[in-house]
Amino acid sequence: MTEKTVNRFVHAVSYSKEFFIGGLATSTACLFSNPLDVVKTRFQLQGELQSRGAYDIKYKNIFDAFLKIAHHEGITGLQKGLVPALAFQIVMNSTRLGIYQTIINSGITKNEDGGEAFPRLLIAGAFSGCCGAFVGTPFYLVKVQMQSAANPSIAVGYQHKHSGLIAGLRAAHKSQGRRS
Repeated sequence: MTEKTVNRFVHAVSYSKEFFIGGLATSTACLFSNPLDVVKTRFQLQGELQSRGAYDIKYKNIFDAFLKIAHHEGITGLQKGLVPALAFQIVMNSTRLGIYQTIINSGITKNEDGGEAFPRLLIAGAFSGCCGAFVGTPFYLVKVQMQSAANPSIAVGYQHKHSGLIAGLRAAHKSQGRRS
């Protein structure tokens, strides 16, 4: 094995580590923030596309929403959509952070003096963010659809009945094609 081959392998492991660490950190945070996201999604869908006063208010405030979801769906109801949420975090953030770090490591963001050039860093960040959003969007779609699925007595908005992440991705692809 030549020294050049060894260096390529070391860089590949380094880049893979950047992707992994980015996904791990954000998915850990997701475990704690998902219940808040479930409540937020239910609030956003309450009265969706209806004029004020033309719909029943299911959730009066955040505390009421937490209590109603836990009462009608159990504590696990507050973690609805967790698998797609974790997949979204891992895919989107590991892509975003991994690409950004790869660009930084390549040196193309440096100016002639060897310092970091802010416009190049800005472009690298925007490009990385767009790539992450592009690959993560289908997972986010399924996450929101699963988070909105509720017990009929407290349901708001259209109810998607996905059995899991893969079923949700298949349904989205079937109904919307590559647009989803």
